Amino acid sequence: MQEVIDDIVEKSFTQKKELFSKLLSKCIYKSKSFATVDEFRFESVIFSVDKLFKGFSPFINELGKDTKYESGVAALSTILEELDIEVDKNECFMLFHMRDLGKFRINEAKLHHELKTLWKKYPHYYLEDIEFSYSLKNLMRKKLINYRRGSVYLNPSVLIHYRKEH
Repeated sequence: MQEVIDDIVEKSFTQKKELFSKLLSKCIYKSKSFATVDEFRFESVIFSVDKLFKGFSPFINELGKDTKYESGVAALSTILEELDIEVDKNECFMLFHMRDLGKFRINEAKLHHELKTLWKKYPHYYLEDIEFSYSLKNLMRKKLINYRRGSVYLNPSVLIHYRKEH
């Protein structure tokens, strides 16, 4: 796992690389459990999204208030890419906006309204209505959010299985 964390830190935007590495070590770690399916062994990695967002402020604030979303999306995109979770930048923007919700649910329509306001400032992350719904479902499939009956909230941690050759 350390090599993945080192790759993320190397690609990161922050000048506080050592502190960022420590934060990532608390957020990305191997699970003690593993699964075996059809003779293949799967290692499990836990990505604690809530720990990342709780400790994320010093890193995104160092670049200034105006670049908070840009740097947050870039960092989140890099982390998910290194963990082999395919999420586009528009979806990372949505996740980054949802970080302040914590365990609270938000109605899909209210989230969409909040994002429409933000998209005026960040038009390159804009999603059409149908794309927005599709992105929410994609984030749900990736287990990054819980999405049920029109309510959305961040999943506090994501369990990722990687196939390991014997």
